[in-house]
Amino acid sequence: MAELALAEQKKGEKPVLLLDDVMSELDSGRQECLLSLLKRDIQTFITDTKQRSDLSGHLFIVKGGKVLKA
Repeated sequence: MAELALAEQKKGEKPVLLLDDVMSELDSGRQECLLSLLKRDIQTFITDTKQRSDLSGHLFIVKGGKVLKA
């Protein structure tokens, strides 16, 4: 997260955060911490193997090689 702040400071604009299946690597406490940080004004793309109810935003599903809006 410190890198996000540094990138924003250097470029003068907010970066886009890409997280690939990050939740499976974190314990529940760290998941909650990450989710609270993501509630800030950061555009984020998250991939996950499970549908999560604790994330807000637009949800897309990849099925049969097609991207579908859920």
